[in-house]
Amino acid sequence: MRAVVFVVCVLACAVAHADMEAAFEQAREEAAAGDGDAGYRLGQHHYHGKGTPVSHAEAAEVWRDAAEAGNADAQAALALLYRRGEGVEADPVQAVRWYEQAAAQGHAGAIEKLPKAYYSLARAHLKGEELERDHVRARVLLERAAAAGHEKSQGVLAKLYDGRYTRSEDVDGLEAMYREPAEAGHAVAQAKLGLLYRDGVGISKDDAEAVAWLRRAAEQGNAEGQAALAAMLAAGRGVEADPEEAVAWYARAAEQGHSGAQSNLGLMLVHGEGVAKDVPEGLKWLHLSSEDEHTSRSALFRLEQDFAEADRAEGRRRADAWQAAHPSAASLR
Repeated sequence: MRAVVFVVCVLACAVAHADMEAAFEQAREEAAAGDGDAGYRLGQHHYHGKGTPVSHAEAAEVWRDAAEAGNADAQAALALLYRRGEGVEADPVQAVRWYEQAAAQGHAGAIEKLPKAYYSLARAHLKGEELERDHVRARVLLERAAAAGHEKSQGVLAKLYDGRYTRSEDVDGLEAMYREPAEAGHAVAQAKLGLLYRDGVGISKDDAEAVAWLRRAAEQGNAEGQAALAAMLAAGRGVEADPEEAVAWYARAAEQGHSGAQSNLGLMLVHGEGVAKDVPEGLKWLHLSSEDEHTSRSALFRLEQDFAEADRAEGRRRADAWQAAHPSAASLR
């Protein structure tokens, strides 16, 4: 009985193999005649070794022919080979190219994988090893992926806007990287562009332009923009000095946990600059900024000696109460 079963299995395998070889030959003939669907099937035979030995290089070749003829399945398959480096040298640029072409035809798999391909290409541009270092191109790619809901792209994009990928050699390209999203209303980019104008980094120094961009960011609730705008108003840079408005913007940023704003607000309160003098409230903010060492504890100790013990104690009490009410407030720089 076992012998019979064995023979049946052998015969079945032989028939299946013959069928695969026949399917392979048919796909090859039809692909040679210009049938794109057959070209995709032929690539599958080469990739999986059905009716022919496994060859990713052969799969890449036939999928490229079919992809260039407009077959969406072949375009998506070829993109995957470029992403993985199977049968071809890994190339994130080509992966994006072919995924985009397949996605444009409504290919569901390509539409799903395109954001990840954008992310990979953006990272390559940020690293600047295999491809030219290009923050602007990386930003565009990350924005596309982030808009599609790709979480890693959203995180990297936030870091990119925050300047965490910036090196000294990137200075000349910063204005180009921030301008488009700033003009589109992105608050972080607006704040960064304002700071470039303020400091003259990679762009001509322009205090009035700096104030304009910082105000846009501040009005959207960006703490960095609020603190920087307050400093410009306090110093009268690019705008008429207005200590009262400076206090108002420092207060908004301070409430978000911006340690620099907390420090400056505290000093204005204890000295009564632009606001009614309020020593306990000023010391409160100075204590909070000292938690992030923006105001040194030794400097705070020396300053406190100028005030009554009751004011010092009340300042510490208010600081403790604020911290208790804002357990997750991140201290910003």
